[in-house]
Amino acid sequence: MRRSQVYSKNGRPKPAFFRDKSGTSCDLELLTTKDRLLSGRPEGSGIVQFSVEDVREASDQMADVLHKPLQANYGHCEIHPGDMRALNASAELELSKRAKFILDPDIKRLDR
Repeated sequence: MRRSQVYSKNGRPKPAFFRDKSGTSCDLELLTTKDRLLSGRPEGSGIVQFSVEDVREASDQMADVLHKPLQANYGHCEIHPGDMRALNASAELELSKRAKFILDPDIKRLDR
């Protein structure tokens, strides 16, 4: 997470945080830990949590979360926009509202 991806006043992720035509990366909670999530991330990064149901509902059932394990990370998943080229603005905004920080970002330390 970069400083430009969160609102400076409240630290909430901006809707554009979820904009990735090839699929936004995420990890399945049951197969990862906070330490693993933070490993290799920029200093000050936070951790956002949302459910598969949140992704589906935010996109009117168009997007989904697919399990795409990597050799070094079996819990790796991707948000795929389905028939859309990418999540549309309303889906991005809705997902941003539904996201819950389980570790708040330290905005002052991001992008140092």
